[in-house]
Amino acid sequence: MDLRTKIIEVFAVLILIAESAWVLFSLQHKLNLPTVQSRAMHLLIQFALETEEQKQEILLQAEKERIYFWPGNGMPIVSELSLAERLDGVLSERYGEEYRSLPEEELRMMREDTLPWLEQSVLARVDTWKSVNFPESLTQWLTLSKDEKSFIATSLVQMTRYTWLGYDKHLYFTVIPDRNGNTSLFLSSVADNVEILSFLEATWLQLLLLIVSLILFLVFNFKLLLDSRKILAITQIFEKFVPRQFLNKIANDGIENIQLGRAESDHVTVLFCDIRSFTSLSESMKPQEILNFLNSYFKHMNQPIANHEGIIDKYVGDAIMAVFNFPENDDKFEAARAVEAAIEMQYMLNEYNGFRKKTGYVPISNGTGIHSGSAVFGTVGSTDRMESTVLGDSVNVASRLEGLTKLFKTSIIISDKTQELIKDKPFLSRKLDRVSVVGRNEPMDIFEIFDYEEESIKEAKLKSREEFENSVEIYEKGNWSDALKGFEQCIQSFPDDPATKIYLNRCQIMINNPDAAAGWDGITYLTKK
Repeated sequence: MDLRTKIIEVFAVLILIAESAWVLFSLQHKLNLPTVQSRAMHLLIQFALETEEQKQEILLQAEKERIYFWPGNGMPIVSELSLAERLDGVLSERYGEEYRSLPEEELRMMREDTLPWLEQSVLARVDTWKSVNFPESLTQWLTLSKDEKSFIATSLVQMTRYTWLGYDKHLYFTVIPDRNGNTSLFLSSVADNVEILSFLEATWLQLLLLIVSLILFLVFNFKLLLDSRKILAITQIFEKFVPRQFLNKIANDGIENIQLGRAESDHVTVLFCDIRSFTSLSESMKPQEILNFLNSYFKHMNQPIANHEGIIDKYVGDAIMAVFNFPENDDKFEAARAVEAAIEMQYMLNEYNGFRKKTGYVPISNGTGIHSGSAVFGTVGSTDRMESTVLGDSVNVASRLEGLTKLFKTSIIISDKTQELIKDKPFLSRKLDRVSVVGRNEPMDIFEIFDYEEESIKEAKLKSREEFENSVEIYEKGNWSDALKGFEQCIQSFPDDPATKIYLNRCQIMINNPDAAAGWDGITYLTKK
């Protein structure tokens, strides 16, 4: 190949790269824009919350985007006439002869199929808006993030298809409170081919350049394009199931090279959080209600974990297992981040319970166990089915500590390993017990974190902390009577302290039952998980 041919080839490749980059940028920009269907769903909710004056502006804006609001928007759900009859009436009134002169089959399908089905769907979803964090005002709606709006819209807005004068259309509808708090029906329609029409609004020059660039790009880079997009799509989907930080450990050379049994050990702090009495709580719920509740709950609990750079390893029913691992920092840093996340989770739970009270649901509580130690990141399963996980004593201990929060009626319990790492931090803590948990021979001290408590409770625990911890130490040495006196002083300072009440009962048992005290070694052996 002569020099001239090489120069021509280099220029051709450079032009191809430049045009390909422009095409990819254009496509990415187009894909990042909200679809017309997505806009139709969002506008329905905004329309319900707007003032009457602003609703007219929304109608005009919607028409520019080929989104058409049905007549009868804001129609009350309950009335003497059925919903289908009322919708048929407003369509007839709004479109007059055009509606009544629809082809016989289309009009029959509208009156006998579409509208009755719509009525049944609406009546079945009257209270669905209560299962999500539905905004109380337009201001709240506008301040939500894109993901939060999408979650609410996809949870509340349904879609069906109908035919109008031979054209297929999408009908979006939802049952939500309007600006005045009245539960009403809102509907909008979009043509089936509206996305294609929207795309064709680009200038002919842009279309021509796109077509030329795409042809050149596909000719020279067809396999590269397919492979890169496929890998990107797989990676994006995979990251929804396996956190990016986790992938960096078990597949730092690409997810396509993940192997069964791949493992890496490191020091971590594990956080395990579980909902109190979830089984009894879920007994009165329908399957969809359970999923809505858990997704809403997880959304609130995930945020503090993400804020403190934790990795959510898995959801086990209603439980969350998160790992805090920062190889570039010392172990103290990851322990502090885990405790900070647990405290923020309690504040977030209070906020979530406030929403539940407003919507007629009972408040919930949860417990969190935290332990620091070595763990293994890896893949388990078989060649046909595998999953990523974190294994080790630290995981088992964190789970057991979460169980102890039920016994001591508190929300956060940490191990002595974690306490040692955060002792220089200004967390509010006190020693609760020395225990041997199920599945572990080595005993450990456990501590309660109470930064999140109400001020009166924090003051009471701080006031009695020294006496309480001294009494626990005396109790561990087997001096039951002296320990009893100390705990009686604690209960005077803090009458509602669950931990003190437990020790008062334990001391009485030991004093009155010598057999129970026989062989005492200062450790509480737990027999339940």
